[in-house]
Amino acid sequence: MATFLDQCEALGRPVPEFVKKEFEAYLRCGILAHGFARVYCADCRYDRLVAFSCKKRGFCGSCMARRMSETAAYLVEAVVPEIPTRQWVLSVPAPLRFLIAYDNEALKVVLDAFIKTVSSWLRKKAKEDGAASQRQRAYAGAVTFIQRFGSALNLNTHMHTVFSDGVFVENASGFVTFHRTPAPTLEEIRAITEKIVRKVHRWLEKQAEEAGDAETFAEKEPLLAACYGASIRYLTALGSQAWQPLMRVFSTPPEGKSDRDERTVAGFNLHVSIPIEAHDRRGLERQLRYMGRPPLSEERLTKTADGRIVVRLKSAWGDGTTHQILQPLEFIERLVALVPPPRKNQVRYHGVFAPNASLREEIVPTPESGEPQPKTAPVEAAKPGHPTRKRLGWAKLMARVFGIDVIECPRCKSKLQVLSFITEPDVIKNILKSLGMATAPPEMARSGFKSEQTDFVYDYDYAQ
Repeated sequence: MATFLDQCEALGRPVPEFVKKEFEAYLRCGILAHGFARVYCADCRYDRLVAFSCKKRGFCGSCMARRMSETAAYLVEAVVPEIPTRQWVLSVPAPLRFLIAYDNEALKVVLDAFIKTVSSWLRKKAKEDGAASQRQRAYAGAVTFIQRFGSALNLNTHMHTVFSDGVFVENASGFVTFHRTPAPTLEEIRAITEKIVRKVHRWLEKQAEEAGDAETFAEKEPLLAACYGASIRYLTALGSQAWQPLMRVFSTPPEGKSDRDERTVAGFNLHVSIPIEAHDRRGLERQLRYMGRPPLSEERLTKTADGRIVVRLKSAWGDGTTHQILQPLEFIERLVALVPPPRKNQVRYHGVFAPNASLREEIVPTPESGEPQPKTAPVEAAKPGHPTRKRLGWAKLMARVFGIDVIECPRCKSKLQVLSFITEPDVIKNILKSLGMATAPPEMARSGFKSEQTDFVYDYDYAQ
């Protein structure tokens, strides 16, 4: 990391502060020398130290896995009622991935076009099937996870959305009922994609007069522009090999024909998965965890003897690529591109699942009952002092996901109690020393920077 920082400083293009903080926090995460909590068993006097976490949302596997589990549990218990749901995934062409990676307005336009088009199709199908009349109001609900990564740790901003597999219909008396819609055909998926493309292209045409956005971003954040562009195209951004292809491992191309091309319109691809049935709450939670998963998987990362990082793809690409091999600095470049800009929500709510939706109190699970089940009662105003769901603690999340009770004493099976949170450096050092543990964090590698590059390159041709 020190080499990467020195390289950027030498070029007069320092790493943005929010990216630097992400790396600094990650390098402190889980290290006892930076602070910890003491837990204790009153029955057998067993003592344990639990290191602090960084709580970042870029690439820390443990912290993002905790957030993934907590979000999935919250959605299942307090947002998504017991109805069938279906996952829709929208991918966009490479130039648009670059734009929505930093431009929140562009991301909102693409997401709104996606959500509104699919919701409109759900309402239309419900009325065609007779579930709702032309005068009745029908509402869909959705939750979107904004993912920034592909299986090769490349920058690939796309949307994973779980939609209600149907609509909520409100009759004249104010009663709400849920009506399921049939699965979309391949022709309907393509028609929906075409509508999304038209909406996004109309907005892009309006912005054509202000075409300086990309140049402005490159001028303000040349490092991010270089890392974003190189990551999208599987190239190196810095060093003597700047803008050269990354090393790949090939095998026999996969057999079988995919319908991906038939679902792709102007680079936009819409994928619709099989539904999760209403009673399958565990299946829904597994799917939500997948949608909010971290970008790094230790199972697919290996380190060679000479220090290079091998990334195994989830599935072989059409040309037979199965692995990518990254130099350490190339690996850091990829991580830089994956860090989301600050104050940009990665999980968004739509329709009746939105916080301010008028029917939300009648549709989402209530804290009192604890049972995710849609209601058919008239809409009522929220009661003052209405209880809210408390966040699940770390120990409960671990038990829920992995079946491990981390607050259970390994000796006598009693419950461990938190004694204190240790943050003072001298106290930390004395406790660790008394236990015969390392009192200092691991020493960071020193910079090995050698000037090889005179400037950044971020003028790239996606047509290549």
